[in-house]
Amino acid sequence: MLLAIGGAGTPAWAMNVDRLDEAEVQQLEIVLQQLGPLIDRRRAKGTLPLMTFQELYVPLAYPQRAFLDALRAVSPESLGGSSRRLPPPSPYEAFVRIDGQIVQQHGEAETLHPEFLPRPVFDAYQRMMRAMQRDLGRRLFVESGYRSPAHQLYLFCFY
Repeated sequence: MLLAIGGAGTPAWAMNVDRLDEAEVQQLEIVLQQLGPLIDRRRAKGTLPLMTFQELYVPLAYPQRAFLDALRAVSPESLGGSSRRLPPPSPYEAFVRIDGQIVQQHGEAETLHPEFLPRPVFDAYQRMMRAMQRDLGRRLFVESGYRSPAHQLYLFCFY
């Protein structure tokens, strides 16, 4: 599948989302290199899952922004996916930050990265946690909570 990048008429270049060509791979590498410090800062502050597109685009030049715009324009259905695009969250949506979750991995205690849940989801999580503790004597952990569309785009590029 080819995805045109550029204005009307002949595209500046095209992207085959099944297999990137050399120029696209180079753009992807530049994107990841340029985003590295931002991602590291957000991860250190524990706010990476809430990153916005505006923040994501700041360290990038036009060609890298166009590359990300082209990826954002791809519809999941065109790639055989069954998911649909969700609207970005309201800037007024309240997220609850979950810190300090400690799990055992391979016999070692490991602290999970901070996770975020929308308030109604967090409230349901708390009810489930209480029920699990009461009925099973076990805790429920959130290892993968909310991720903003910008964070998802970064993860798509990274992986």
